[in-house]
Formats: sequence, structure tokens, C-alpha cells
Amino acid sequence: MIILSGCATLQVPEDKVFPFRASFEGTAVIDGEEHAFQGAMKMVSSTSAFAQVYGPAGITLYSVNASQDLLIVNDMWGKPLKKEALPQDGFLRLLAGLPPDSPYIWKSTEDRGSRLIFHWGTLILDRFLLPLDLDVRTTPAIHAAFLRDGRTITLMMTRGSDKVVLTMQVLEGGRWEYGISLDEKGESLKP
Repeated sequence: MIILSGCATLQVPEDKVFPFRASFEGTAVIDGEEHAFQGAMKMVSSTSAFAQVYGPAGITLYSVNASQDLLIVNDMWGKPLKKEALPQDGFLRLLAGLPPDSPYIWKSTEDRGSRLIFHWGTLILDRFLLPLDLDVRTTPAIHAAFLRDGRTITLMMTRGSDKVVLTMQVLEGGRWEYGISLDEKGESLKP
């Protein structure tokens, strides 16, 4: 048995991050069946989020409530359809561009930024501490890649044979703007 104590955490200021709002669209292949979706989400804190998935004519088909460790999908009348545990502490924080605030076991530097090893898996952050890649040790394993193009964030996630591609347009808050107005040396282009 290994007892870990004194592990480090990343301290990233949360001021101006919340509320975080984004519209999204995407596709999911679940159990071999493909689904397209669009919607909007709002995070009021690093542990609480709400999303709506829209159908034709903008009608809300599903709503999703997420807390620190639980995801609940409701039908259009608010009846719970599915409850599922989130894969790791701090997963919601990643959507807003915040790294987990839980202790990490090991940190190393690589070309793209930093690799952090947690008890639940591995996270790669860029030099602005924004998420790039995530691997969660679950069965089946979860892999997620975050791609950023200005205020457009694409999340590509796999869990076993299931795949989700989610493209978010940041409307308010979050940390995704870090580094957008910097030159190749990391210096601000703003006067």
C-alpha cells in the first residue's frame, strides 16, 4: 500500500470564469448508432452545469444537469432518463478550461506543456494550463482531446467503441481566451 501525502495541486484563479456559457453541436456514436445534436450549456460554478439539447424548431428534447460527480439526463418533461457518475473529479472544470483542483501525483514537462498524473489518469495541459488531452483509467478507458481555434473548442472523446465529437462556441466566461491574443513568443499583442 502506498500512502500519498503532500501531493501538489494547480492553483488557477476562477475569477471571471463563471458563469461559463456556450452553444454546441456534435455527433455521437453510441452502441454503433450515430446521433447528431445541438444545444446550449451554462456552468454557474466548477461543480454545477446545465445543458439543453435541441430538436427540430429549437424544441428542447433533453436537459442535462451535472453536479460535481453526477450527470442526470431528463426528457423534455423533466423525467429522469439516465443517471451516470462523471469519470473523474474536476471533469466539469475542464469544459470551462480549468484544470482539476485535485492533487496530482507527478508532473513533467513536454513539448506541448505539462503532463500531470492523477490517481484516476493522465492530463496534458498547454502552457496556459488549458486542457489538451485526457486519459481516464476506467473500464472501458476514456480518452478526450481538446482542440482550440479562437473561441471554438472541439472536444473529441472515446469510451470503448463509443465516440463523441462536441464543438462549443464560447459565449461567456471560461478560460479558453488565454493565449488567443499572444504572438509565437507568448507575448501579448494588445497594447
